Amino acid sequence: MKYKGWNFEKTLLIRSDSAFDRPGEFIDVYVAVETQSARNLANDVRVVIKPEWNRIGPELPCQVYDIQEHGPVTTFRVAFAADIPANATRRVGILYDNPGAARPRYETDLSDSGAGSDFAAENRHFRARTDPLSGQIDELTIKMQVLEYTHLKRLTPAGRPQEGIRVIFAGKPACPAASCASSWREPETTRIEGPLFCSIARRGKLSPPGEPAAESHPSLEIEYKFFADYPFLLVSSRLEFTADTPVYGIYHDSLAVQESCFSHYCFRPSTPSLPETDLEEAGHILVEPEYTRSLPPGPIFGDFLPYGLPWHAFVSCIRKQDFRFDYALAGIRLEDDSSSPGGPAPAYRAATYLVRDGGQLAWFRAPVYVKKQDCAGNIIMIPRGTIYTAASAWHLGEWDEKKKWLTGIDALGRRFNSKLSITQHPRFLGGQVPDEKRILLPCGNFSRDYEKAGVR
Repeated sequence: MKYKGWNFEKTLLIRSDSAFDRPGEFIDVYVAVETQSARNLANDVRVVIKPEWNRIGPELPCQVYDIQEHGPVTTFRVAFAADIPANATRRVGILYDNPGAARPRYETDLSDSGAGSDFAAENRHFRARTDPLSGQIDELTIKMQVLEYTHLKRLTPAGRPQEGIRVIFAGKPACPAASCASSWREPETTRIEGPLFCSIARRGKLSPPGEPAAESHPSLEIEYKFFADYPFLLVSSRLEFTADTPVYGIYHDSLAVQESCFSHYCFRPSTPSLPETDLEEAGHILVEPEYTRSLPPGPIFGDFLPYGLPWHAFVSCIRKQDFRFDYALAGIRLEDDSSSPGGPAPAYRAATYLVRDGGQLAWFRAPVYVKKQDCAGNIIMIPRGTIYTAASAWHLGEWDEKKKWLTGIDALGRRFNSKLSITQHPRFLGGQVPDEKRILLPCGNFSRDYEKAGVR
């Protein structure tokens, strides 16, 4: 028997209530086991398809991480990819507790390198590198495959790490001081590496320029997550104000690209829950330098695009001599939330903004955007305890002229925003289990970890 020596197994019931198939769905679950059975988890966990309750089928490559012992209880996370049919349930087994098992080796297209905040991740679709000081994305390069050749096109400006999050502090009147994540210097960094995904998360204080970080300054956490085989990465952020803070602006989900790389900005101002063919609301504007050189620098469509834009994209579909391929870089909204003690979090002119300046294009979402930053009367006060969170998927892929890309991005948005329900069996009864930490996932797996899933 292939799995002779494994003493325990948990069965997952993965249920999809969506009306579409989900091939290669990334699944990530939080598992609790008795510590006495968890001595070799880094090596002995295996994930298998279960055609029946009592049958073990093919093995699925998996990645085990975040193993933590809590006295008699040990928790860990295991990630894998599985095909989930529409409106159906998939049964998957997690095998563990084999003291003699060796760590499996899985070959994927994902590679990573570097140390600390100096990070590089690459798969067959794109390559990304971070700034060694701040850990922010510094290079994003799309790969275009034509016959046996792979063509590389750098989409982001050279020598300019992505801002990520920007806070415009309103200290002295008419003297705003902007600070962003790319101004970090060696923030606290956590990395996860493996065959299925890798990630880099940074935490620190966001202080006004020239000021040392203090407890009263906002706390910021940003994470980038990269996957094997998928043409997207995930970006999430959490900004918490630890003191009453006067500001002129709060921007997040910022991305700057080279203007010369793109011809159009495309946007979808309605919900991705609409039918796949209903794309009448998708719009676009020309951003090709040939057509925009007479425009002054600054925001384009300021206040016009909704804050909750389901997705937007930079598109290249005007052929050029130096790179004769059509491609697009899309940002798909996954999460957007805010809270404040005593009521809703402050918002002012909340919208999605497109900015053109100095040969660069940038998009961002701004819950607070003050245009005239010149007097105390325009200051927005952010109360202590206010939290702004956001998450997006950045998708890099080919553009086509028959609307396949449009419907594909719309379908991907619906898939990202349709949760899976995951139930574990048997129920864990070995002691108090620590709460599951919030993590960023492509499809937002919803795990009812300890609800009994019927009778075996």
